[in-house]
Amino acid sequence: MTFSIGFPDPAGSLCGSGEAQGLIELGNHQESFCASLGYWGIDRYQQQWAFAIKRLLDNEIASAALVTSMYDPGLANFIMWWPMYREQQKVYVYNQILFLDQLTSPLNEADLLAHVEDRAVWLEGEDTPSEWVLGVGDLVGP
Repeated sequence: MTFSIGFPDPAGSLCGSGEAQGLIELGNHQESFCASLGYWGIDRYQQQWAFAIKRLLDNEIASAALVTSMYDPGLANFIMWWPMYREQQKVYVYNQILFLDQLTSPLNEADLLAHVEDRAVWLEGEDTPSEWVLGVGDLVGP
């Protein structure tokens, strides 16, 4: 499988003013996103992604998330991110809107990963969100 996340065309035409066009690749699935640059710059997104992936690979934590649109937590209603859950040599990835008013404590930007909830398990026949499964080695990159 293939995994990548980045800004191949930060000034992409799909995004509005004050946003950078990003792309996440999960196996055969590619999805563009528009990252708000009003609160974080491109470098800060890239730092957060590297930190989250490293912690997941180092098995320091069983879950992490890749923030794809961050806003000032004091003013925002939500952020966009991709939670990831490591179970042995597999990593399960989801796309999610994190609604800040549904958190049990205020968003802690210094420890964003503390806000990743446990991976939900669905029963057969239930509506489930889209899920991508990667191998741990896929996150290492070339």
